[in-house]
Amino acid sequence: MHHPKDDRHPEIVRCSSSLVNCSVHSGAWCGQEPDVPPDVKLCLIVSAQELAAERDQGNPSSVRSSLVDNGGNELRNKLLLAAVFSVYFAFRSGCLIVLPLASRDLLRHEVHNKFSPIYQVPLCTWFVMDIIITAPNAWFMKTYGRRRGFMLGNSFAMAASTGAFLVLSYLPGWPVLAFALLNLTVMFMSVIGMAEFVRFAAAECCVDPAHSSAAVSQVLTGGAMFSMVGPFSASLGQMLAPGDDPLDHVQGFAYFFLLMGVFACVGFMSAYMLRLPVPNEVVRTETTPLMKIFRRPAVVRAVCAQTSVQFAMVLPMSAVPLTMGHRLHLSEASLIISGVVMVHIACMFLPGLISGKLIAKIGIFPVMLSGLLLQAAAMLTGLLLDGVHSFYIYLSLLGVGWNLAFVAGTVLLLDSHSLHDRPRVTSANEALRFFGNACAVLISSSVSWPNVSYICLGFVTLCAVALMTSRCCRYSEG
Repeated sequence: MHHPKDDRHPEIVRCSSSLVNCSVHSGAWCGQEPDVPPDVKLCLIVSAQELAAERDQGNPSSVRSSLVDNGGNELRNKLLLAAVFSVYFAFRSGCLIVLPLASRDLLRHEVHNKFSPIYQVPLCTWFVMDIIITAPNAWFMKTYGRRRGFMLGNSFAMAASTGAFLVLSYLPGWPVLAFALLNLTVMFMSVIGMAEFVRFAAAECCVDPAHSSAAVSQVLTGGAMFSMVGPFSASLGQMLAPGDDPLDHVQGFAYFFLLMGVFACVGFMSAYMLRLPVPNEVVRTETTPLMKIFRRPAVVRAVCAQTSVQFAMVLPMSAVPLTMGHRLHLSEASLIISGVVMVHIACMFLPGLISGKLIAKIGIFPVMLSGLLLQAAAMLTGLLLDGVHSFYIYLSLLGVGWNLAFVAGTVLLLDSHSLHDRPRVTSANEALRFFGNACAVLISSSVSWPNVSYICLGFVTLCAVALMTSRCCRYSEG
């Protein structure tokens, strides 16, 4: 029988193997230790010989990982975790399209402008909530277990989706009130971000820790591919709209949230059926003051690199739905807009299957510079080309470049501090990245499309120059 506390996750786990590696944020698997949320680390610290000695002495498996006892559930758990992650990312990618367009249609008479930062406030609210709830989510997972955390996240998503459906269906005649309530529902919807911990649960459910990297990669990549139902549902909702009036468009977006509520039910049932391993004892160690850690140039360089790379990806991605509709005169139901987002998602996640191997083969800096170069090429595409194909090329290069640069940046961050300091360093890094995301979302509706590319090109160039300078300094000191 499954114990309700069986799926709690410790910071450090005992097992008969070497270090287990996890994935980076957003599912970009690098085959090495991850950039992780606070107070969550998976570290195997007991050798096989020690475990054998324990068994020889007749001791119970108190120092043995419960993963060994979970072999029958491994495939089942991986499939269910992929379902949980696909529902979560379907919400994120679908809302990327729907929230700014729905806000524009709601406030068409109050804001006499096709582009305004106000349209991105709901999406910005989501990113701000990511900052606020990261630590509470980690605490809940640690206290009540991953399974219950995933169930709670999908429960909030179901309730919030229902609320958004009701708001957009029955209150479009009171646009300001509807807009305020839409932001409120987004705040609750963001709790589905507990699914970010799927990558750690995927590593834990492996019988053989040596296969944990493949498990995380399979779960996240597979889940991300199925999450394309989110952008497609955004177009499907508009197809169900009763007409072409802005109020009819709002009704179409209401159908999108109704569909998302159904998907959240799938996520809840998938989480309910999970049977994750029994946790083990947490090892506590002393930590260095955070301010002292952030005085180290290596830490500052790594955090700035990650924040810049993320900012340069989120800014164009957030601008695409409004920009494509305006520049290409596309309807809000157009599958062309949804298709760009789908292609972008694929390019964000699929390279994660090989990026870790590239880092191991040619090194961190070459991979990161390659990613920055691809991102720069994406910006130049947006500046030099026009038409539908330019958006597809832009977002494709942007996704692949983000993956390479972000994965390498994660490894760079992990090399900049000790394992004991990692929970708080990665927590601060996550908070800064989410803050950068929120700023990028607001800027995306405040400037023209060419200026979006110029701003991102500037960030990418500065990041590349800083990395090359620091590398040259290393060589000169050596």
